[in-house]
Amino acid sequence: MKKNKEKIALIIGNIIIYLALIFLLYLDKKNKENIYLNDKINQLKSEFLITKRTYDKASELFYNTRIKNSSVIKYCGDFSKRSAILNTFYDDYRFLRKIGFDRFIFTLPDGTVYLRMHNFDRYGDKISEIAEIANYENNYLSIDKNLLDSLVYLYPIFLNNKRVCDVYLNVPFYKISDDLANTFNKSYLFIIKKDFLNLKENKGYIQSDLSPDYFVESKFYNQILKTKNNDSFSLSEINKKAKKEIDKKLREEVSFSYPIDINGNTILMTFMLIKSFNNISIGYLISYEADTTFKVFSKSFYIMISSLLFIMIIINIFIINIIKLKNVAEKKAITDKLTGLFNRSIIDTLIQVEIERAKRNNKPISILLFDIDHFKKINDTYGHDKGDYALKTIAEIARRTLRKSDYVLRWGGEEFLAILPETDLDGATKVAEKIRSNIENYNFKDIGRVTVSIGVTMLKIGEPLDNAIKRADEALYAAKNKGRNRVEVSYY
Repeated sequence: MKKNKEKIALIIGNIIIYLALIFLLYLDKKNKENIYLNDKINQLKSEFLITKRTYDKASELFYNTRIKNSSVIKYCGDFSKRSAILNTFYDDYRFLRKIGFDRFIFTLPDGTVYLRMHNFDRYGDKISEIAEIANYENNYLSIDKNLLDSLVYLYPIFLNNKRVCDVYLNVPFYKISDDLANTFNKSYLFIIKKDFLNLKENKGYIQSDLSPDYFVESKFYNQILKTKNNDSFSLSEINKKAKKEIDKKLREEVSFSYPIDINGNTILMTFMLIKSFNNISIGYLISYEADTTFKVFSKSFYIMISSLLFIMIIINIFIINIIKLKNVAEKKAITDKLTGLFNRSIIDTLIQVEIERAKRNNKPISILLFDIDHFKKINDTYGHDKGDYALKTIAEIARRTLRKSDYVLRWGGEEFLAILPETDLDGATKVAEKIRSNIENYNFKDIGRVTVSIGVTMLKIGEPLDNAIKRADEALYAAKNKGRNRVEVSYY
């Protein structure tokens, strides 16, 4: 029972340690994944800023070299001179269109359109709240209904220290997405919130595959989203598979990165939140890329778990063997090698346990001391092998005769000691007689009849064991003197 408890405790302890280590490894895996995903968000932001910087420099260069010092800029605000400004900058407008800019517009300080380079006849309406901003910083993201999903550049024009009009340039995000794809060899997509769309006026937008709250330009859907890539799946298929989780994330309005498995391939979707000049969330710039690194974290995690399990098994086997060796050593220390009975080295431990139990239950303890009659003659006549055979056989007969709660020890030589818990003198005498009779009636091979003499006594509560053993020995000596093969009792 004790051995089983040790093994069970060992197994439970190791399982707890193993699970704790798995949990720590899992936390480490999740931490590495989060760091990696955050790096991907920062990477997308860097890619966007690199691409955006090209347009920043181009717009600033155009403003400083062509607009700021132009001779016709003095006409700005004079509606009768609109043709002169159109003719002066129309070739510039065509060039700007080629390099990615979409709109080139002059407005008055209150936001009234003075001149649309792409539509000369449409003017006089107000297009943007951006004109009301006091510091006139450029590179805002517009939420104006006519400049949706665009990177907007706003440049004020002053004459005699008076602001007479503004110049708008914008770069649509679909153009930025194209530039990003060509530069970084990945797929990119911009989705805009439904809140910023007038669906009746902006018919070029359709609902995104990712969320009913976000829309995408139809040209993207037709040209990019449905186009199969080299791995035979499209961005639309990725979006539809990730929709449930992505839709939840989009509602949080934060940048994030999300891995998804498509046909055994990991596709990393990274979402960069786009905000307007007044810090309102407009939509997301999304990058799609095949990724092998993310799987490494899971692979390393499972390798670590497997390795840890293997190590734990090896350690357990080692510890169990140590326990077995310890138990064997302990058993050898307290066991007689010939008979397999306890030896006298364990007597103090056994008797102390039984004395404590006897005190609690108010039950007696009896002791039997017996040895083989004429054992020397057996050795001299039949040899020591037969003498050993007789010892082992008598030990086995005594063990079978006694109860499981009784103890029998090889006391030394041909002498044996039995401890009978919860047994009075009368009961002990009957047990002793039974042992004696069973031995006498047993046919020992090549030896014939073997007998024993037995001394019986009862242990007094509180007396030293040696005193009781001495009385049992005196009773045994009396049995020998009275002719052997008999039981004698020592009363106290």
